[in-house]
Amino acid sequence: MNGRAAVLILSTGLGILVIPIIFACMVVSSMALDEWPWLSNNSRYAGIGYGMVVASIILWPLGRRANHDKPYWDQHTLFLVPIQFWAPACLLLGLATLLAA
Repeated sequence: MNGRAAVLILSTGLGILVIPIIFACMVVSSMALDEWPWLSNNSRYAGIGYGMVVASIILWPLGRRANHDKPYWDQHTLFLVPIQFWAPACLLLGLATLLAA
């Protein structure tokens, strides 16, 4: 590899969109909490929690629509997980972050 790091992202179809959707939701929610500090309870992690919850709301219908009536081997996936199943993971991580913040 000549001293360079290799990054392997297993995705098929639209599955790669999971990463920028989660990142964009976290950035936008963090910026919104700078404008509305009463929502954050003075926690710097609240933006991440709210962003993950919003991302789960976006990912579930996106994945359901993209993978509707497709066999598993033809679905849009990220790390072999269909897009819609990233939504519950984001929701749980977001709620855990908000409860810990």
